[in-house]
Amino acid sequence: KVVPELIKVAKIIAKNTGAIVQVHGAEAARKLELTTQVPIQTVFSTSGPSRRIQMGTLQIHLQHVCQRKLALAGRPAGLALAAMWYLGKNEVTLSLIEKIQHKLSSEEFEALQAATSAMPGWMSNVMAQYGRRA
Repeated sequence: KVVPELIKVAKIIAKNTGAIVQVHGAEAARKLELTTQVPIQTVFSTSGPSRRIQMGTLQIHLQHVCQRKLALAGRPAGLALAAMWYLGKNEVTLSLIEKIQHKLSSEEFEALQAATSAMPGWMSNVMAQYGRRA
């Protein structure tokens, strides 16, 4: 029995409801190698309502988040933004931004830098400091 990629399932569900879906920040941080922790649950952030979907033995959790946390969803810069939201104020440092820059193409990193309106003040301040440093 073949299990479909859960992100594809989440995207189909979101598409049917007109919602946006993105991997959760914990998984985004893991994919970008910013953490070695592996999330226990399969969680996706969505602009739609929070809900759990059972697929055989697997459960998908769609967690409602504000729209700005989904800025750039579906692209590498969106993964970076989700990871930064997840890691939080104490972890998002100039050093972390440098790691993210090395993981993204220059085009994607520029998109992330341009998305400051989707960031809380503390995050956009770190991005601005990094930009001035370069």
